[in-house]
Amino acid sequence: MIELTKYELLDLAGTYHGLGTSAGMGYFSIVSAYLIVAFLAGDKLNRQQVIVISGLFVVMALNMTWAAGAYLYFGQGFVFQSGQEMPITVIQPHHVITPLLLIGIIAALKFMWDVRHPKTE
Repeated sequence: MIELTKYELLDLAGTYHGLGTSAGMGYFSIVSAYLIVAFLAGDKLNRQQVIVISGLFVVMALNMTWAAGAYLYFGQGFVFQSGQEMPITVIQPHHVITPLLLIGIIAALKFMWDVRHPKTE
């Protein structure tokens, strides 16, 4: 196995944390697009269109969630390998971001449901 210097490990950590942030921004773009479609056209779409759009949304949002969590996980691994002291080591970024992004997927699907099934009073 190749030994990496502390600088190389921290450089890799920065790269992976940057990739995690980019995946998070991809997630944000996907969720924003889905919410806009739900708001502007959700009640006008037929059932098959909603299934296709929601299916694509779930697949891509889960992909970005997985990517963000994985990149942050590996980035933290490189930080720990370097021996760098971190101010907060108990709470890892991937432990925070992954559940939040999953909750966001459920919330977006609920929003589409609410638009398509308005409550009648």
